[in-house]
Amino acid sequence: HSAPPDADVLGVGKGGNKPTPSATATASPTATPTASPTPTATVDAYTPSGPIVLTSGQTVTRLRISNPNGPCISGSGVSNVRITDNIIGPCAADTSGVGVKLWQSSNIRIDNNTFDDVASGVYAQGDATTILDNIVVDHNRATRIRGPYPRGQLVQFNSINGSGHRVECNVSDNTNPGYLAGPE
Repeated sequence: HSAPPDADVLGVGKGGNKPTPSATATASPTATPTASPTPTATVDAYTPSGPIVLTSGQTVTRLRISNPNGPCISGSGVSNVRITDNIIGPCAADTSGVGVKLWQSSNIRIDNNTFDDVASGVYAQGDATTILDNIVVDHNRATRIRGPYPRGQLVQFNSINGSGHRVECNVSDNTNPGYLAGPE
């Protein structure tokens, strides 16, 4: 899945912060110069970012997103959004510190991200009557999902109705027991 040509891409391309170009470190020259090229090592970096407020048609990619005061990424009434290949967290220390928080949103794809130190990875909420389709959360990795209750899940859907919702192929490696009560 790729963003349409006119999509707003945050992190890379149109409408967003340009990522820091890959830095190239050159190895130290040897005592005897030679005609062969100097070996290089490429350092792959994510662009640091504060909280993101989503807009419809947007792709968020290659960012290191944190927010000490609330969710790292939030969207209300948005559609056709892709959140891919980001490092998300830490987010606020209380229940508002969700990695991705969605309200009344549809056609959302959240894939290949790393969540760390969040209350929940993804929290999507509807109003129980509006049909919201295609919220897909797949191939993400999560560590230190901390809650507290009622958060503490990698993905939580609340009053979400519609079709095409999928949560698949995600990995959570929580090194801490469940919030105060041991493993779930």
